Amino acid sequence: MFNIKVFPDFTSSKNDNQKEKAICKELAIIKQNIGAVYINVSFFDHNSTTTEAVHFLTYPISWISHYITHFYSNVDPLFKIDFRTVSMIDWQDLYRSREQQKLLDNFIENGLGQIGLTIVHHVQQDVYCVLSATFNFPTEKWPSRKLELLEMLRFHADQISEVYSQGYLVRGDLDYKITPREIECLYWVAMGKTDDQISNLLNIGKWTVTGHLQSAKYKLGTPSRSAAVARALTAGIIKLRRAA
Repeated sequence: MFNIKVFPDFTSSKNDNQKEKAICKELAIIKQNIGAVYINVSFFDHNSTTTEAVHFLTYPISWISHYITHFYSNVDPLFKIDFRTVSMIDWQDLYRSREQQKLLDNFIENGLGQIGLTIVHHVQQDVYCVLSATFNFPTEKWPSRKLELLEMLRFHADQISEVYSQGYLVRGDLDYKITPREIECLYWVAMGKTDDQISNLLNIGKWTVTGHLQSAKYKLGTPSRSAAVARALTAGIIKLRRAA
């Protein structure tokens, strides 16, 4: 099952609750910071037998109505992706068939952006954030800007996932499902080690360490790694050893 919430042109209404207004505000911040035309975000929760999804869209109502009446969801390749299997999608590599290209051309004609980029961010356990942005960059300038924008989108996916977690993901128990490797990384952070030092101690890549700590942070429902360490200590997930 899925729910759709629309903030037309990044505008919330008086009927929106505080959680929804917080998401709308964060989407507007992302748009401004990265120079996007439109920003949309979806959260997929695979914890239950049926995947639950919530979509926050900022497109104009006119485009959403047009999309629905033309049954574009039947040809849109973004609807057919299991986002647990990918980390990034360049829309230029996605819309290939005649029907898909027609959808993309129609999208561009309506002034919604010439180029699109989607990244996937692991929030906690089986919850994933899918953040999409559209831009008006000439095709020839896209390769030089894409890597920079990917880093910015990853940062903002982290930020909006935190906003979503605080508003929508309420934990009812202390079963955080932290993996052994995540526990090791948390322990060494508690011992004052840097990511590079942890990488050497565990014989894994630095970015793998960062990924484990990020995953642990969201499983524990905390905004920072230091807060994650504090909660892990309180919950007995990690225990500090005394110096010999």
